[in-house]
Amino acid sequence: MDILDFAKQAAEEGGKAALSYFNKEHTYHHKGHLSNFATEGDLASEKVIYDIVRKNFPRDNFLSEEMGLVDNSGEYTWVVDPIDGTVAFSRRLPLWGIAISLFKGDEPILGVINFPVFKEMYWCEKNKGAFLNNKKINVNTVSDLQKSLVALEYSYADNRPKQKFPFDAFLRNFPGMVSY
Repeated sequence: MDILDFAKQAAEEGGKAALSYFNKEHTYHHKGHLSNFATEGDLASEKVIYDIVRKNFPRDNFLSEEMGLVDNSGEYTWVVDPIDGTVAFSRRLPLWGIAISLFKGDEPILGVINFPVFKEMYWCEKNKGAFLNNKKINVNTVSDLQKSLVALEYSYADNRPKQKFPFDAFLRNFPGMVSY
């Protein structure tokens, strides 16, 4: 199995673990700020992915939102968000996914995001393009940003003063903007 297939399989297994907690009541594990928390779905997905990576690539580093960094002084680092969209997940909305990427040093090699509720898996691999469920996808051809839809998630309120990018000034240029 090649490394991309491995990452897709890990994202699928993480998605199965998360799905077993979806549409249920949750126990919240707060991480400093009321809107920054993990559910047992996050923890279960993370454990499944971590166990799969450790078994197959024991020398690789592992960086995850909930665990932090497991530094094995490896050349490769797996970067995982076990549920990207925990707030939506916790509110029984299907807008969440399992995100896994692999870096060699500081260089991204591949990325996978599995949206289990929608049965959609996106992935990209360096110099090979991006795909959705085995179909190649491309960046759209809109060149005028004012005709674009801009969607972003603001960081937690505590972090906004630290951000160097002037989001408010930038976003005033976009009539079709979505933020959450």
